[in-house]
Amino acid sequence: MTMLSDTKVEFYYDTHEGRKAKFSFPFNTKKEYLQWRTEWREEYAKLSEEIRGLRIARKAAALDVFEHGNIQYKKHCKRCNARRMMEMRMVGKEHSIRLKKLAQNQAA
Repeated sequence: MTMLSDTKVEFYYDTHEGRKAKFSFPFNTKKEYLQWRTEWREEYAKLSEEIRGLRIARKAAALDVFEHGNIQYKKHCKRCNARRMMEMRMVGKEHSIRLKKLAQNQAA
């Protein structure tokens, strides 16, 4: 089990903005955060590579309508996952900053 897979995602709905995600992170120290961030970067790089491959495959399958639509759907799903991962990274960074400030206040 990796730290990235231990990150929990819960969805809730905001009436003004639609579907939003709430994340629960498995890190409490800087070392754990850096490990989580490394795993996140590896996973995001793989996802990004898959999206690029699907974009190339979609262009190659432009004449086959069924295959083109199938590839487009897969690409759309991957891009949604990528957006969620970027949101997770942003919220994770904010969480690590809060933990750092909390540790500094306790040390002082």
